[in-house]
Amino acid sequence: MKKNASLIITSLLALSLISLIVLKIEINRTNDEIFEKEYIGNFEDTITKTETEKEITYEIIDDKLTYSWTFNKDEKLKQALKDNMEIDMDLKLSILPNIQNQKLNNMVDNKDLLVIKFNHHGSLPTKAKISLDVSNKYQNGETLYLYYLNEEKDQIEYIDSGIKVKNGKVEFTIEHCSDYFLTGSIVQDAVNNPKNINLIIIVMVIVIIVLIASTLFQNKK
Repeated sequence: MKKNASLIITSLLALSLISLIVLKIEINRTNDEIFEKEYIGNFEDTITKTETEKEITYEIIDDKLTYSWTFNKDEKLKQALKDNMEIDMDLKLSILPNIQNQKLNNMVDNKDLLVIKFNHHGSLPTKAKISLDVSNKYQNGETLYLYYLNEEKDQIEYIDSGIKVKNGKVEFTIEHCSDYFLTGSIVQDAVNNPKNINLIIIVMVIVIIVLIASTLFQNKK
């Protein structure tokens, strides 16, 4: 009787141990599938590569954010591709609601600001044209300015102007990745503002002064 009881207990323990091993294997297999689906699979599925004789374009759809990189096929890019640029360079970017640096944040009107933060920081192998869906922020036909947030020097630097919103998208060209922002307003304290922008500011000030003077003159009548 005791032998039968011991045999039953031993069998139950063995079955329990086998069940635990099978469960652990199943959990590990499931975790591997989740990892491949959510990290490897999704990342590969969100990148579409298009290549022509002159350009290579990578279109990324990431968390409902759509954008693309376009590189000209010059000698610098060819060398970068040989050096595994596709593996080493992170093509991810994200949108922030405001500038993280408080000092620089105080220099800008945040009403129409769109901060673009690149995961990759540093120089690019060649110039890259970025196409970004901004339909949630700007209207078609709006004209924007592009500025670079230079946190090392605590300054905002002018990059480009006249960036038109077309079909909900904007396009601009950069030579290195860091933090940038788009805005419909001129940042007066920005470094390297071209003369024509400064001229616009001066003209706007003159127009405001003339309007104020005209209003005061009318009131006196």
